[in-house]
Amino acid sequence: MALQTFPGLVSRNLQQSPFDPCYVYAESNQIVTITQLEFGRATHRAAHLLRPNRRGQDGRVVAIIAESDNLLYNAILVGLMTTNLIPFPISPRNSPPAIFQLLRVSSCHHIIATRVTLASLLSRLEEHVKEADPEFALRIDEVPSLAEVYPNLGAETPECGFKPYPEGSGRPDPDGLFMYIHSSGSTGFPKAIPYNYRALNHMIGVSAADAGTQICPPTAMMGLPPFHAYGISIQVARPLSGLHVAVFPPRATTPEALPMSASPDNVLDHARRTNSRTISTVPTFLVTWFNDVEAFEYLKTMDSIIWGGGPLPQRVGDAYADAGMHLVTGYGSTETSALASLSPRKEDRKDWEWFRISERVKVRWAPQGDGTFECQVIATEKHVPLVLNLPDVKGYATSDLCVNHPTKKELWRIVGRLDDTIVHSSGEKTVPAMLENIIVGSPLVKGVVVFGHGRQQTGALIELIPEKQMDLKDGTKLAELRNRIWSVHCSMPLQL
Repeated sequence: MALQTFPGLVSRNLQQSPFDPCYVYAESNQIVTITQLEFGRATHRAAHLLRPNRRGQDGRVVAIIAESDNLLYNAILVGLMTTNLIPFPISPRNSPPAIFQLLRVSSCHHIIATRVTLASLLSRLEEHVKEADPEFALRIDEVPSLAEVYPNLGAETPECGFKPYPEGSGRPDPDGLFMYIHSSGSTGFPKAIPYNYRALNHMIGVSAADAGTQICPPTAMMGLPPFHAYGISIQVARPLSGLHVAVFPPRATTPEALPMSASPDNVLDHARRTNSRTISTVPTFLVTWFNDVEAFEYLKTMDSIIWGGGPLPQRVGDAYADAGMHLVTGYGSTETSALASLSPRKEDRKDWEWFRISERVKVRWAPQGDGTFECQVIATEKHVPLVLNLPDVKGYATSDLCVNHPTKKELWRIVGRLDDTIVHSSGEKTVPAMLENIIVGSPLVKGVVVFGHGRQQTGALIELIPEKQMDLKDGTKLAELRNRIWSVHCSMPLQL
């Protein structure tokens, strides 16, 4: 198998398509283009700064804990790979104990960070390391600056001064380590997941497949974190595969400065100003835009809207689809990388909550006896999960519960988690996440928890929006409110 790498794609683009766009951003009233030439050279400049003359041993793990603009962060990430070091992007939102756990399991003793903006976190991390393991050596350096990596920002030409980083020797092993990525840590400390070159090839392969479709760039991906697998896939693999993306303009130009923080307003503003044709976003932003007439009208001009990371209320998704917008559901995990194709299909426009497994992925759908199936990802030559936990074959049990589309057998929808299933005293099962997503679609509901494990019936605890709070002792008003909530849903076996 011919292995592709991010540095390899950079070299190819420098030779074959140096003037094609890699990133675009809006500055004042102009669109600034970062070409493949400029980004490729930026990765080499970062490599020189991070490991001058290839000093030291190959394969050392270097953590990135930084509040940097995506342009700089991505160049540093690929620059570390260029030097044959192993990058480990870590979210600065993790606690010091969580970060130390990630460092320890990955044998990482070197961090590059934005030392001024993250001074408190780094100080607490150093204190924690001294207390937890006084023998653990830890070095923290400042990240290269934007000016050092992009000295001709937005204006790089072949005539600009440039010194390529010396090439390394040898070919990568398909099972060799090239990067660590950590899980979200939603149920405990985040886990360090080692990514090998097979996983990288899958990430690149999915992006290349999307590049071969009718997707019109740029994709607006402002605000997506660069330290998650999905962020790396859409921010690095996509543009290096030929689908340039739109980012926020760089703002962290001094050690004290911070990058732009994403909000529904500025993401949509910069998507508009960069003439983006596709936007990648999260459900909370879609809900905000749904309630903004101007934003909702603008989104109708998009070719597609890629979303994921959590449930989207049914009524909101239906409204987007009914208005003619094409929502494309993303699906994947840190342990498996991307699983769903992000290429929009006209025939799926109404099926906004369903996803289509990529042709590069093999999935075994394990029936649970209640119409749901667990998604189990089976290893193949093209794609091997990063975590293997199936007892009978080489593969990964995701614990994601899905249902099959009633007529389009290639489409699936997540309805919950295997470990979230409620088992009633009758033996019947309920997937609470699916019901909670339906109920929270009511404009009267702020939050909901479905319960009933070991009980005969399912119940729901509902938190109303502040302006609808009421005296629950008033039976008449309570019944009226309950009927109003229920009127927007189909009948469900719940007891309110």
